[in-house]
Amino acid sequence: MRSKRSMTKFISFLLVAALTSSLPRARGMADKPEGSSDECLIPAEIEMLVEGMKLVYANEGQKASDWFMEGCKNLEEGKFARSCACHYWAFRSHADVNRTEDADRSFLCSLSLAPKDPMLRSIHAERLAQSENFTAAATEFLLAAELYERRHDAQDKDEHIMRNYYNAATSFVQVGNAEDALEAYKKVVGTRKGKSKWAVYNSMGLLLYDMMRDEEAIRNFKLALSIHRNHPAVLRNLAGVYLRADNASEAVQLLQLSAEMEPTSFESWFYLGGAHARLQQHRAAAQSFANATLLHPNNSDAHRFLGEERFELEDYKRAINAMRTATRLISQQSLHGGCDVFSSLGRMLLEVRKLLPALTLTSCTAREVRRRACCLQEGPPSL
Repeated sequence: MRSKRSMTKFISFLLVAALTSSLPRARGMADKPEGSSDECLIPAEIEMLVEGMKLVYANEGQKASDWFMEGCKNLEEGKFARSCACHYWAFRSHADVNRTEDADRSFLCSLSLAPKDPMLRSIHAERLAQSENFTAAATEFLLAAELYERRHDAQDKDEHIMRNYYNAATSFVQVGNAEDALEAYKKVVGTRKGKSKWAVYNSMGLLLYDMMRDEEAIRNFKLALSIHRNHPAVLRNLAGVYLRADNASEAVQLLQLSAEMEPTSFESWFYLGGAHARLQQHRAAAQSFANATLLHPNNSDAHRFLGEERFELEDYKRAINAMRTATRLISQQSLHGGCDVFSSLGRMLLEVRKLLPALTLTSCTAREVRRRACCLQEGPPSL
């Protein structure tokens, strides 16, 4: 049996080993230069924090926070005031018990002592992103990734590099900086793990689509599909590029597959209906829009386009009923717009020689175009 004293030393050894096993070996405090460092969690520093660490791992949150507050309150006060590791664990401990101001101060102290530590830079970027300072966050994520690239002995180095470049890209997207977002995404797929991430190629495709760079968008969507075969959302995105290029035939094939892979997707059926309509395939278009209305019965556009396709099939009664549903939904959902739908319904009624209700409806439409709101009080009589 170990003595109580030897057991305490053994526990201390385990704590230090657990905390430093994933860290590169570094100089101890004795030969650490005064001022800043490239590394925060130096094993020799952590070893001096064992008492506080035991409180952390015992889930003694308040006691741990108090211990680190006494050990490193700031850069001047406390036995370990110049220890980055102490300030880092103080930050963690204070955050656990919602001592927000103390946590913020401790983190900034740790960052000032090890400004080139990629882990701290990454955390700093995450905190900036949480406060919606996305431009600064993107810059910090890029810096963190570059600092990880310089490290030769960091555990999970490739994962850290990929994740920080990805977070930089998403931060750039948040502020509409597409060019820098694309560059960051390219860095992601340049890593060993990132090149297999279909979502990154999909995100690049979406950015390129918005930038009207359709050929590049198609290439990236196809790369995404080569990794995640027949992903419904990527199929829809690729179809969207083809539709813009007036290649509705290619879009129909992709959207049919998307609907088969995800039959409960409103988007798949809705866009498939639009692609069929482009090709004058009115029966298939009507069926697709009908499926869309079943999945999203309150979508006025789906009912409107269903009505228009049924009208092309001379299925007048069901066409007008679908258009009436669209006008009812618009009246319920918005005080503005929808007058083109009322006009379409009026045109349909005129064409089937329902002159009186048609004239009533188009008169209302004219009034509401001036008001920019459609306010039909009573619909035309049922057929």
